[in-house]
Amino acid sequence: MISYLRGSLAIKSDSEVIVWANGIGYQVLVPITVMKALQKKTEEERRDVTLVTFHYYENNQSRMVPRLIGFGNEIEREFFKLFITVANMGPKTAVRALSQSFHSIAEAIEEGSHKKLSTLPGIGEKKARQIVATLQGKAGKFALLQDEDVTDEPGAKEDIAAEAAEVLLQLGYKRAEAMNMIKHAMEMSSPKPKTSEEMIQRIYDMKLMK
Repeated sequence: MISYLRGSLAIKSDSEVIVWANGIGYQVLVPITVMKALQKKTEEERRDVTLVTFHYYENNQSRMVPRLIGFGNEIEREFFKLFITVANMGPKTAVRALSQSFHSIAEAIEEGSHKKLSTLPGIGEKKARQIVATLQGKAGKFALLQDEDVTDEPGAKEDIAAEAAEVLLQLGYKRAEAMNMIKHAMEMSSPKPKTSEEMIQRIYDMKLMK
């Protein structure tokens, strides 16, 4: 059963917010990537925020304390539930580890990139290999999630992709073909293109490499 918490949001720390609903303040842990999205909200937008929540009990000095973890949507929560199926990956450890966008972590899992996963907070080489061994083949759905990278400006990727798509359409490509080339260029480029001109150049370079 999926639970939602709606109310006025106050940011307490880098990993915790308080949601005020019906006069009660609920402390909610959030992954860094979710926090980045919340921090970008205006003061007015924070007055009415809805979080999708995950509820668990934390063992604190021999007593079970209820905790809430918040997400921006149901897909993020679903990925979190998958992530904690890894052996010895508790909810609190998982929240700390999810410091990059959900789709980039899911891509790393599907690609078997132990190196990238091992850079996540609290995740070393051994745990990274365990994550891949447990979740590879199960995270593809989440690699398609259009969440924003924590270092990106809001909407920047979409604007660049839209501009590049228009150029490719003018060059005679069909929209589906153009979008596939743009997606491939984004996935394979490092660093990521910052303008539509860079995107088109990357696409051209990749066609030369075939």
